Amino acid sequence: MANVIKFKRGDDVSLPNPIGSGEPLWSEDLFKLYVGVNSSSSKWVGAEIDNGTTLGTSQTKLATQYAIKTYVDDQVDTVDTIAELGDTTIASISNAQVMVFDDDGGGSDDTWKNVTISSDATITNAGVLTIADDAVSNTKLANIAQGSVKVGGGSNAPTDLDAKTSGQILVGDGTDIASVAVSGDVTLASNGAITIGNDKIDSQHYAAASIDNEHLADDAVDSDELAAGSVDLAHMSVNSIDSDQYVDGSIDLIHMSADSVDSDQYVDGSIDNEHIADDAINSEHYAAGSIDNEHLADDAVNSDEIASGAIDDDHLSDGVATGLAGTGITATSGVLSIDVAQAITSVTGDFTVTGDLVVSGDTVTTNVATVEIEDPMVRLATSNAADTYDMGMYGKYVASGTKYAGVFRDRSVAGDPWTFFDTLSTEPASAGDVTVGSNNFEYAPIRCADITGSGAVSGNGNLSGFDIDGGTY
Repeated sequence: MANVIKFKRGDDVSLPNPIGSGEPLWSEDLFKLYVGVNSSSSKWVGAEIDNGTTLGTSQTKLATQYAIKTYVDDQVDTVDTIAELGDTTIASISNAQVMVFDDDGGGSDDTWKNVTISSDATITNAGVLTIADDAVSNTKLANIAQGSVKVGGGSNAPTDLDAKTSGQILVGDGTDIASVAVSGDVTLASNGAITIGNDKIDSQHYAAASIDNEHLADDAVDSDELAAGSVDLAHMSVNSIDSDQYVDGSIDLIHMSADSVDSDQYVDGSIDNEHIADDAINSEHYAAGSIDNEHLADDAVNSDEIASGAIDDDHLSDGVATGLAGTGITATSGVLSIDVAQAITSVTGDFTVTGDLVVSGDTVTTNVATVEIEDPMVRLATSNAADTYDMGMYGKYVASGTKYAGVFRDRSVAGDPWTFFDTLSTEPASAGDVTVGSNNFEYAPIRCADITGSGAVSGNGNLSGFDIDGGTY
């Protein structure tokens, strides 16, 4: 049975005295719910039905459907006129007046009354509405698309003209008005800027001396616009060309004479990995003594850059090989080996293992303040191949002697419930069952905010052996 709380129940004639105040009792034959008042009496939770055919004035009885329907039918069968309504005030009726409801904000003076339409419009007794002159402002006009203007259209009827096309202007043709683009020798941008088209201005349009540095924009003249031979030493001032004015690839062996660049012409930092081609420098290009600790950056040499056999006793400084002696660690041709017969008894400092760590033994002792485990699930009892023993966790405490408390899956009970225990005086076996009912074993209390039933599929189940108390208020 799922999600059900059963009250104490039986026939109404044998209704028992409740145990205490607030206890519910259910009458199975009369379908009534009682609530205990004290240990000797209870009260029925319900209301009496008034079987009359009309509505009465009782404050404790419930009316029948028939009585309610009769009252509603009597109210809607008669058609009321406006004059019959209690909230209608009609006085001094005049020609072409209308009825308007006057709401005073929810008070008792809300009423219908007759008024004459005035101000921006008038109405006749035939229902003809006339708008006053100059009464229609922009705020009263219907919306038109942004960027449109009102113009006279066909048959002189007003119409909306789209005037927002970028770069176009409004031009009249003697009959109508249209939005057109500027064309020909110039074009017009949406910001009002006029652009003269290419090849629209010939040399006869230039004033004398009008083309010089003062009148040329930056980057206005490209190399294909210069006459052949017009850029040479005779036409260039001293220091007129900087490095940022060279085209990429324009300075190479083809364009440089032999021995034209000396070491004092290199910019600091210009000779590095980025500026040296692969395999461009061989060992004969190094000056004697130029490769040492002073000239090597940190982490500059990796293992794949060391020749085979380059690290041995001949190339190690005095004391390195000797310092490894007796530790179980040896170095041969650059390879470190650990003698498995010589145990490592301690490690000082942090110890990081990249990869799996397999410990084959009976006990792992961890003397630390905090154990951190990255995995979201911790697996226990990996050797429990056939469900042959209980599994769980426990801890030790001292209270009138050594005690143990924990939680375990009790395979000896139907459903294999997870069981909380404490006061156990014998430490649980590492591979066996927790003995329930001996060695001072007691079920431990559990404190939590909510409990869901133990149904294997639905998550619900029976709750037995407990008192359910709704508390007080």
